[in-house]
Amino acid sequence: MPHSIVSPSVVAHVMMQKYGYALSLYRQESEWKRIGLAFSRANLANWIIIASKEWLALAYGRMHEMLLEERCLHADETPIQVHNEKGRKNTSKSYMWVYASTALNPTRKIRLFEYAPTRSAHCAETFLEGFSSYLLTDDYVGYRSIKTAGHCLCWAHARRKFVDAAPAYAKETDGLENTLVKAGIDQISQLFDKEKECKSLSPEERYERRLGEEKPILKALFAWAENNVDKLLSKSSLTTAMNYLLSNRDGLTCYLKDGYCDISNNTAENSIRPFTVGGKTGFLVTAPREPKPVLSSTA
Repeated sequence: MPHSIVSPSVVAHVMMQKYGYALSLYRQESEWKRIGLAFSRANLANWIIIASKEWLALAYGRMHEMLLEERCLHADETPIQVHNEKGRKNTSKSYMWVYASTALNPTRKIRLFEYAPTRSAHCAETFLEGFSSYLLTDDYVGYRSIKTAGHCLCWAHARRKFVDAAPAYAKETDGLENTLVKAGIDQISQLFDKEKECKSLSPEERYERRLGEEKPILKALFAWAENNVDKLLSKSSLTTAMNYLLSNRDGLTCYLKDGYCDISNNTAENSIRPFTVGGKTGFLVTAPREPKPVLSSTA
């Protein structure tokens, strides 16, 4: 940076500490002072802003273009709290969105984050404009309006609903071992076991293997849910899990259409987890102020 002593590695360190490990600029300022370097929070914030605008924004734009060329994309969003944002209260809920290339034979491994003050479907629609392949997400309704080759839903979410139902349902029976809950978990787990076996295959081989081995498991699973859902209490957690399967059948089976599509959205969820974990530990994002045109020599 002109008129600045900061190096690229120091800027990268500050960014990683703040956004990767949820370490606020206030705490980073204290750490710099501890080793004898008087870098203020204003200095640290200016480094992030200038580097982002002058260099990283260009790379981000090009990566965005390349990401939209992938055969399958993962997407997810998580709430964050932003302080000092113009025209909004500090208690307002904002969102960080993530878009990632598939973990299965990606052309390029790309993870892009985008901040938005809302969870509106318009955010994803704008980012994904021009994307025409498969999109993999959870069942948030905001993704349904996006026109793509297919909308795949996450099987990890489907399995989680049965896992969540296990404690409550076990109390009402003689144990979990022979219950419908365990049957649901076991059948879905078969799909994940099959996916592990074909992870190293080419997309074409994976496509054929899925049709031969996973499609019959899916057919049996949905038939099992249809035969048993009416036997349960209408408001039980197990009924919710089964109804989730039946009402989202198209999305849950969409991954069979292309060998590039993953069975779960864990790629996106793992990418955005630092924001979720950071929020639970008191991590807040502060809206940046415009830096001065020229930094002092001590910056």
